[in-house]
Amino acid sequence: MKLSTLRASQIAAASLLAVLALTACGGDGQPFIMDVNSTLFVGNNPGQSPLALLVDPIQENPTGSLEAQINREFSDHFELDVLSFNLAANFAGVGDIQFVLDPNLPSQMSVSKLNSNNQQIMPNVLNLSLIIETPDQNLTLSNLLLQSNTALLQLSENLPPLGFFVNGQPFAIQIANLNILIPSDLIVSDFDPQ
Repeated sequence: MKLSTLRASQIAAASLLAVLALTACGGDGQPFIMDVNSTLFVGNNPGQSPLALLVDPIQENPTGSLEAQINREFSDHFELDVLSFNLAANFAGVGDIQFVLDPNLPSQMSVSKLNSNNQQIMPNVLNLSLIIETPDQNLTLSNLLLQSNTALLQLSENLPPLGFFVNGQPFAIQIANLNILIPSDLIVSDFDPQ
C-alpha cells in the first residue's frame, strides 16, 4: 500500500472515530439550539451619555435562540463554538432592536458534564460577543460572561444602560436579564472522573 493511501486511510479512520465519540456522548456532531430569554429596558437618555440612567423605561421580554457546535470533548466537559445568536424586540417609539453575534470576535462556551453521582465538575461558562442593532446605529457588547452551576446560564454581572440615538433622539438600553438553557444532551455523561 502506498504511503499516501495509508495516510488517507488513517485520516478517514480518525474522522470516523471523532464522529462516533460525539454520538456516544450525547452529541451527534450537529449544532445544538439553545433557548434564550431576556428582560430588556429601553428609555430616554436625557444626559446623552454612553452610560446613562433610563427615564420612562419600556420593558420587553423577548425570546430567541443560540446555536453552538461542539469543538472539542474532554472527559469532564465540552468546548463549543457559538455559531449564531438571535434575539429581537420592538420598542414603541424606538423600533426594532436585534442582538446578533459580533463576527469579529469569537464567542465560546464550556459545558461541564454531570458525573455518575449527578454532580457537576465545574461551572458552565459562555463568553459572548454581541452587536446590538438599533434603527440608526450599532452597539458592541464584547466578552459578555454568562455562567452557572446548573443548565441555566445567567449573566455574571449587572450591565449598565448603553446609550444610542434614534432620529437624533437619545435613548438607552439595559439588559436586566439574559438566560440561556443548555440542552440536557450536552450535560449528561456516564463518565465519572472521580
